[in-house]
Amino acid sequence: MMRRIGIYSGTFDPLHTGHISFALAALTDARLDEVHFLPERAPRRKPNAGEYSKRLADIETSILGIDALHVLDLSEQAFTIQSTLPQLRRIFADARLVMLVGADVLAHMSTWTNLHELIMECEFVVGMRTGHQQHEIVDSLADIGVDRDRFTIIQTDHSHVSSTQVRSNR
Repeated sequence: MMRRIGIYSGTFDPLHTGHISFALAALTDARLDEVHFLPERAPRRKPNAGEYSKRLADIETSILGIDALHVLDLSEQAFTIQSTLPQLRRIFADARLVMLVGADVLAHMSTWTNLHELIMECEFVVGMRTGHQQHEIVDSLADIGVDRDRFTIIQTDHSHVSSTQVRSNR
């Protein structure tokens, strides 16, 4: 059977319990073999993100000892379908790619260049976030062309946690 690899791209500034609980739930609910966090060096929507090397080290430290969670350190400044997806295909040539995204990402996903290619290639796991309703997520996925059998929606006990909130509590 083909391995199923979750790719979780984002800023992770900082990585928090919401991210980790979502990744762990995705392993089970979407039958993934592994989840790879893919931190963006220069996120498009977060120009004031913390230093990449610190965010990367934070992820590595936070997932230490959790065998199915890994970190990918690619050279791109941000995730793009045209440059990142071919790299992921090479790295995981023997696997089915499954993209992990928060419900908040769906609001701007329709603007991604070459989105149709990602939709044809990957399945999706969507993490519920506070303020989002499941029917809205289903509608958003349908609007961008993701078939119902190609996505899983996950609700965790930590869906209310945000990086903004964690930074403000420091």
